[in-house]
Amino acid sequence: MARAAAFAECCPLRQITLHPRIGKQQYKGEVDRESFAAFYSECAHPLVYNGDLLTVDDIRKVEEAYPRLEGVMLGRGLLANPALARAFADGTPLSSRELLDKVRVFHTRLLHYYEAHLQGEVQLLGKMKPYWEYLLPDADKKIKKAIKKATTMEKYLAAVSRL
Repeated sequence: MARAAAFAECCPLRQITLHPRIGKQQYKGEVDRESFAAFYSECAHPLVYNGDLLTVDDIRKVEEAYPRLEGVMLGRGLLANPALARAFADGTPLSSRELLDKVRVFHTRLLHYYEAHLQGEVQLLGKMKPYWEYLLPDADKKIKKAIKKATTMEKYLAAVSRL
């Protein structure tokens, strides 16, 4: 990592966002915080941390460990909880009901967007079903399985409505 940080110093960069996981891991396995710390200690560019920030506590721990960070990037954590950034910023977490309402609004908007831009039910299902790997991680497993296995929009929407 020190070599990568030294290489980055030669480049006219405004900021670096680093995700401490190797590509072939995909979304599995642990992030390598030790490698991130090594890069962080050598990097003079503004640095943003990205990787496995799923809760407000996760964000706070990263900010405490790396006080010079320019910021953090939220990915799957924000999909699971669309109000994660707000909860971090003002300390106001959503109730389960509020979270479900936000996810429903997000889902409806996304569905309408894809309906307007994709052709056919197969494409639409192919785009919508993967979101449920992240959305509402604590939701009923049987319902999420029904969403994943839905072969028609009617079955998909019926399963989503059961959440």
